[in-house]
Amino acid sequence: MALIGEIRRRSWLLIVLIGLAMAGFIFMDMFSGERSIFSAQRTAIGEVAGETIDQRQFERAYSALYSSSQGDVFQQRQGLWNFMVEDKLVRKEAREIGMQVPSEELEDLQYGTELSPIIQQRFRDQQTQQVNREILNSYKTAELDGSIGDPTKVDPTRRDFWFFQKTEINKQRLQDKMAALVGKSMYTPDWMAEEIAKGQNTRVDFAYAKVDYTAIPDASVSLEDADYQAFMAAEGHNYRRETEGRSMAYVAFDVEPSNADSIAIRSRLSKKKDLWSSATNDSTYVVVQNRGTFLPTYFNTDALPAAAQNAAVGSIVGPYLDGTAYSITKVVDRMTIPDSVESRHILLPASTQEEYIKSQSLADSLVALVEAGTNSFDELARQFSTGPTSTKGGDLGYVAPGAMVGPFNDLIFFQAKKGELKQVVTQFGLHVVEVTGQKYINNNQGTRIATISENIEPSTETQNARYEEAARFAQTNRTVEALRAAAEANPNLEFVDGNIAGETDYIVGSLGSSNASRDMIKFAFKSSTGEVSPNVYSFKANGAFYDGKYVVAAQTGEIAAGIPSWSSAKSLIKPAVMNMKKAAMIAAAGSDLNSIASRYGVELDTARAVNFGSAFIPGVGSEPKVLAETFSLPTNTTSGVIAGNSAAFMIKPLVRTEPGDVSAQAMNIRNTQNAQSANNARQRFGISLREAGEVSDDRGRFY
Repeated sequence: MALIGEIRRRSWLLIVLIGLAMAGFIFMDMFSGERSIFSAQRTAIGEVAGETIDQRQFERAYSALYSSSQGDVFQQRQGLWNFMVEDKLVRKEAREIGMQVPSEELEDLQYGTELSPIIQQRFRDQQTQQVNREILNSYKTAELDGSIGDPTKVDPTRRDFWFFQKTEINKQRLQDKMAALVGKSMYTPDWMAEEIAKGQNTRVDFAYAKVDYTAIPDASVSLEDADYQAFMAAEGHNYRRETEGRSMAYVAFDVEPSNADSIAIRSRLSKKKDLWSSATNDSTYVVVQNRGTFLPTYFNTDALPAAAQNAAVGSIVGPYLDGTAYSITKVVDRMTIPDSVESRHILLPASTQEEYIKSQSLADSLVALVEAGTNSFDELARQFSTGPTSTKGGDLGYVAPGAMVGPFNDLIFFQAKKGELKQVVTQFGLHVVEVTGQKYINNNQGTRIATISENIEPSTETQNARYEEAARFAQTNRTVEALRAAAEANPNLEFVDGNIAGETDYIVGSLGSSNASRDMIKFAFKSSTGEVSPNVYSFKANGAFYDGKYVVAAQTGEIAAGIPSWSSAKSLIKPAVMNMKKAAMIAAAGSDLNSIASRYGVELDTARAVNFGSAFIPGVGSEPKVLAETFSLPTNTTSGVIAGNSAAFMIKPLVRTEPGDVSAQAMNIRNTQNAQSANNARQRFGISLREAGEVSDDRGRFY
């Protein structure tokens, strides 16, 4: 009883313990398992109209679509993201208006007579340019018997590909239907069509003075905060952003081969030249052992490397400089090249391995029949050739060098003798070939060569030394101001500013798309304004495997969504502000064309018969502001100085030719505008959905 009394007296403690235990169970459930709310948050890369896009779902779709692709992974991921966002938005809109793709329609789009453009593209045979029904039907059979859903019978990647493709087809069909509805609603009223017709038929001749911005050196222009503010007040709408961004600056250290690298490469080729002299087989030594080129082609003298033009047959020349490489070349043979060759052929299919094997066996049999005299060549060509010359016994007539595809050309001009039967494979199939005639008129000499080359590239030691230089530069200059000053003090370095990227972007200015660019952007979003990255970013040289550039980067500003403030966009807009200020300085030189032309040493010119639809004006360029001023000014009235895209302009309309009655033309224009508007609606439908939809993008946490 005493124990029970004690429990009752401390009942509050029991309640607290029970509460803590229950809370523990709740938190365990929240934090554990795939279905926990925190697990879901960790794997969600975005949310669209209240629906999440899960990272595992995203990666599964990516693997299904791009597992064997060699394309840009960042562009592929962006394309897949856009699709998934549009898919959820399209389905949401379809549900709200009661639109769907019935199962019968979906099946017809996959297998029937009205195939989806997605199916037509992916299952097109490259040889026939028709849909490969055999492969397509294999998917249909697998789907109907259920094996496509069984991972023990169908490769999971193939299964995922097919399931995802059905989603693509369904989404595309719904989107096409909606876009058609929107397109049908597009209408151009009569008054608008008439205004467009007037604009297209009104002609204006105008005199102009064009002063390039380079006429005023940048160093002579002083920019103040008020200049940036004035520019953004007038042009800020052109810099609106849908998402927030970061501006970045960087200094790039180009990696170039040193003299020592060049000497080492030349020395290696000299040793290969000595070994080549004792090699017993040119093809093995050049192609197999050294990845060189040894073609059957005989070149004219002027097409040879200068070092080989007068070399004797059998000699090896070099190493010689060949563009950005060192090369050594052996003169293998010389012969007189016929000016034209007559030949005939039997073309057999060889677009697949199976076709090639069958055609190879048939070709051997045909050659044996001709050589035994059992059948004539033209008889067999008429019976077996799949080429257009089969009705003529395969006769190709006389052709000059280069008229045929490479392997066929090399065979008939350089390898086959007259009357000899040969075989060659080209992009068109397997050919049984006979040279039937040769004409020698100019007796041109052709030379066959073999070449081994090595690109002049920076060595590992050179790359490491340049990297260390960049790393010291980054450690020494820890602010944007210091980075800029150090770069400006070094004539071999450049401070590159004004690069703006969104959180999920993967391109940084001229540095392009790469993992390094993506890492720079991730740094920019994790750092503070003015912070210099402690890392040095490595960029591969174009088309090569070595590092061609090391970059020291800094975050220079946070740019909010919408129209950015002048201060945050300062580095981005500086070139345009500079041009605006130069235009103002040019305007100070005078208020008429002659004074402007005289001051800056330019000639006056006249643009003739310009209409309002002119996208490009000869002598002026693509200048919308100039075009607008041309049609708003009265004739013989001089404009002020116009800050154009490429230069500053002053114009004076001279003659305006007004059109007559445009009502007949307006009707055609209205029809054209309606069609263009409907087409634009179809093309921009998905983009418009993404812009108007409720989309939360968290990919930056994962990629």
